[in-house]
Amino acid sequence: MKSKLKSVFFVLSFFICTCLSAQIEVAHLSSKGFSATGFGGFLNFGIPVSEGSAVTTEAGFYVFKHNDNNVALVPLLLGYRYTLNGSGTGLYIEPTAGYSIGATDIQKYDEVGHPISTPDGDGWLEQKAKGVTRRYRYRLYFPVKNCI
Repeated sequence: MKSKLKSVFFVLSFFICTCLSAQIEVAHLSSKGFSATGFGGFLNFGIPVSEGSAVTTEAGFYVFKHNDNNVALVPLLLGYRYTLNGSGTGLYIEPTAGYSIGATDIQKYDEVGHPISTPDGDGWLEQKAKGVTRRYRYRLYFPVKNCI
């Protein structure tokens, strides 16, 4: 019983001392000749380390389309949010870095420009849609109580 009570207390204090935000946004992707504006959303979870800063984690989902080519990405990021006035509100910067996984229907071409078929000859190889991701965010922040 005592360990369950400790677990409940830990979970409650963890949620009281952290901040979770969700957002839907328009984003732009530019990579290897593919450039498109798309939409998506993310969850950003911050753990305060001081009055005006927090370590953040973020997971999202984005979809980009240009002509007949589509890219879907899921970024998993780790960052640090720092409010410029040190109070936890107002203008902040938040550099993040991590890794993205995703899928695309963009064909892969050889050095001559011909589409590359799959090893079984059943279709075409597609470009990879994964790799290192970085983002810099500048924003005004008006938190709710108990969030920085």
